[in-house]
Amino acid sequence: MSDVTPSKAVTQVSPTDPKKGRSYESPEQKDAEGDEPPHEEAHDEKRQVGDIALVLGVPAADIPPAIQDGLKTVMNEFERQRRELESLRKRIVFLEKKYDTHPFLPIMSRYALESALAKVVNRSDQAQTENCFVCVQLEGLEAIRRSEGLPVADLIVTNTANLMKTELRASDIMGSMGGYGLGIIFTVTSFDGTEEKAEILVSKIERRLQETYVALRLVYGIHLIQPSDTVTQIFAAADTDLRKRR
Repeated sequence: MSDVTPSKAVTQVSPTDPKKGRSYESPEQKDAEGDEPPHEEAHDEKRQVGDIALVLGVPAADIPPAIQDGLKTVMNEFERQRRELESLRKRIVFLEKKYDTHPFLPIMSRYALESALAKVVNRSDQAQTENCFVCVQLEGLEAIRRSEGLPVADLIVTNTANLMKTELRASDIMGSMGGYGLGIIFTVTSFDGTEEKAEILVSKIERRLQETYVALRLVYGIHLIQPSDTVTQIFAAADTDLRKRR
């Protein structure tokens, strides 16, 4: 496809600190490198002891040196654990974001799609709205993969996902169903409305794909989401409808 540049190999990216735009360093690494001057640490200890004295209602000057040393030890340990907890929280946010994103497609992963679908099911029961799920499959892609290789097949799916994203509403949700299958949640849309939208969407993108690969076809299946549905049932029902349409 002339309008798509080959995808680049995905490399592992270390988590970044959004405030500084660089690789995140743990508090232990930062302390080991001596980024904080010793006099600042001493100032912090005095401030910590003063803070405790203020809470207790006792002047800091009246606290014996031995007790001040003990308070410094407690506060330093508290600060260390606080920094460690903050580091773990940042790591969790990074991993969650990575887990929710497809490895190379510009859409959410299957796990994230399932989570979004479960939320839509719950809300549809409460708001009494109609929502539909559409599964889309590229037929003829396996033959291209065997003849031209995996990078070309991945590029075709990436191009398809990008084309679909430009045609969807902001409220619609698209993600991977695993393999080369794509799933779309059409929110607040009836079955007939989804049928019309899916037909237009699939036909338009299929024509674009066939400009380069005439053997490619886009097929789809629809399921009207019910409040009693599970994610597994929704996927299976949409896939059943897809196979009937073939």
